[in-house]
Amino acid sequence: DQSNPDLMKKFRRRFNSTTDIDSFFALRFELYMAASLIRKQIAFEKTEAPDFWIADPNYQCWIECTSARIRKKPTGGDVFYKIRSAVQAKGRKSYANRATVLAIDITNVYHVQMHKIRNHDDAHIRDVAQEALDKTRFGGLLLFYYLWRTDINQYNAIYLRFLNNHASSGVRRFVEEWFHVDDRGTLPGSIPYEG
Repeated sequence: DQSNPDLMKKFRRRFNSTTDIDSFFALRFELYMAASLIRKQIAFEKTEAPDFWIADPNYQCWIECTSARIRKKPTGGDVFYKIRSAVQAKGRKSYANRATVLAIDITNVYHVQMHKIRNHDDAHIRDVAQEALDKTRFGGLLLFYYLWRTDINQYNAIYLRFLNNHASSGVRRFVEEWFHVDDRGTLPGSIPYEG
């Protein structure tokens, strides 16, 4: 709030006018992304469709944020189709290009896969995500999920990163420099139901 009070006012107005749960979680993830960019001291502008312009001349790229959620009890053994669906839906937008990174909060999907279906395969989620990205014009894809760290009693955002072969140099540098460690490794903790 102290770093950019005008931006926080915009987010407050949007939160106050949000009427459905999916929009709420997408907006909350957008706010997380803005806070992350501020903490990293990356120059950006808040835009709409896509959500952010990274103005730093070293990166010059766009970020579009969304979330993927399971609304009904899963019937199959794989809920990562929600990631595929989110990438496909955003991939049809005019801003889906080699200079844009799509960032998706997958906390709910990851939680359901791990706790309800009890099938957790990191290689599978990576395959699904890379395959979905490769079918779009996006330059990069970041999948975020929240982890409650039991060792330090706090939430951390963990991410998986993917680049398309045709990613712009700005997208490639942005993802590689700012999102270079891309999994939880052996961190102790649990994934909450919602991000």
